[in-house]
Amino acid sequence: MLLQKIFLFARRCWRLILIVVTILGETLYLNLSVRQKPASQRLRYRADRQSSACRRVVRIWNVDVRLLGEAQPDDACVIVSNHLGILDGFVVASIFPVSISGKAELLKVPVVGWVCRSIAMIPVYRQRRLLSVDFADNVAGRLDAGVNVLVFPEGTTVAGTEIMPFKTGGFAAIENATDRIALPITLMTTEVNEEPPDNRTHSWFTWSDPQQSLFSHFWNLLGVRSARLDIVVGRAVHAVGLTRKQLADKCFAEISAVSKSQVLAADTRE
Repeated sequence: MLLQKIFLFARRCWRLILIVVTILGETLYLNLSVRQKPASQRLRYRADRQSSACRRVVRIWNVDVRLLGEAQPDDACVIVSNHLGILDGFVVASIFPVSISGKAELLKVPVVGWVCRSIAMIPVYRQRRLLSVDFADNVAGRLDAGVNVLVFPEGTTVAGTEIMPFKTGGFAAIENATDRIALPITLMTTEVNEEPPDNRTHSWFTWSDPQQSLFSHFWNLLGVRSARLDIVVGRAVHAVGLTRKQLADKCFAEISAVSKSQVLAADTRE
């Protein structure tokens, strides 16, 4: 038992070191190399470099990511995902070159803010409604540059047993647009330590307990020996003729249906 605890602690520390070094090294390289790109190509370049870095981080975590479901649109789109925990952004960005939307408060955190600015994260100001127009403009700018935008419309991380109602702000830039698409995807934990997940092991990938700190959630993930996460692509939702509320509802229905199927499967294993 003691030896197992020592190995687990060593795994967590080694992964933490590798992840931090990878993120900082990739961010530094991005900042140095992006200056050589034409201005019109920089957003796409940032998304591509971020995707490459996330693939490295996911490999360090020993997470196998599978892409399932419908075909992906050829054009840039708003990718709409459920939100389980801190690993989500890495997993999605390892498959899709994206510009991620995130809490504006992250920009004020030392080092983290530098990384977020480097990848051109779109800040979300939750308490400042007047800046919602800026958010919509930022999303439109990314799409015009051929870059997908990743949004988590639940607004917070949840346990994955149910999908929280979607906020509509992330759809403002594409509502009733003739050439815009929302692409619903569902993140599913399908294997943990070479076993189908039960409610206990699935909870390692979710950060829904208000009493749990972010570091505690992160520390739990570092200890997972291996995992497989599926990205299930739903049917693309064309924005023409739809309000932001209607777009949110359609994406919610797609993601909820897939999420419920996983919950039922986990319950049968309990």
